[in-house]
Amino acid sequence: MLMLLAILLLPHRSAKSEEVRLRLHTMPASIADALSAFRETSHLFADEMALNFEGDILGRAGSRQLPFNFDPSRHLRYRLVDFNSDGQSEAVLVFFWAQFGSRDGLPAVIMQRVHNEWIFACEFVYEGNRTFVLNIRDEGWRRFRSGPYFMAWRRPAGGPAAARECYPKPPRTRRGTGG
Repeated sequence: MLMLLAILLLPHRSAKSEEVRLRLHTMPASIADALSAFRETSHLFADEMALNFEGDILGRAGSRQLPFNFDPSRHLRYRLVDFNSDGQSEAVLVFFWAQFGSRDGLPAVIMQRVHNEWIFACEFVYEGNRTFVLNIRDEGWRRFRSGPYFMAWRRPAGGPAAARECYPKPPRTRRGTGG
């Protein structure tokens, strides 16, 4: 009898051990909002995203190819980074899209939240494992480097007081090194 009970419980136990909790992932609302705000700008990338590349097979060169149209689930990578240590992260959006790609790296933008509204702050070339946020600061904002480019921060002319924009800046030279 005990042997029969063990045999009956065995299938139940093995089925239970194969169960896997289905956990879903979504794009954070802050990234979706930042991307939506970027798409409303007059930036060249935003204009390209608005195009609907219609071909013989709805935006595809052939039936087995991926669509040309911008799809955030395929063509967007992101990172939230608090560049100014105010407790509110800026959104780094990197576009892995053939329309923008180049051998030098991937186009990227930084969106900043000012007065609860996302605004465009920066454009740069993302060079993968050669992109770093640095401890050097400009007006409290951390510089960053992507490949050979060092990016610093300044207040844009005519922008809100809290707004910042990035610009390329040569690295600091060390004293006594002759350079």
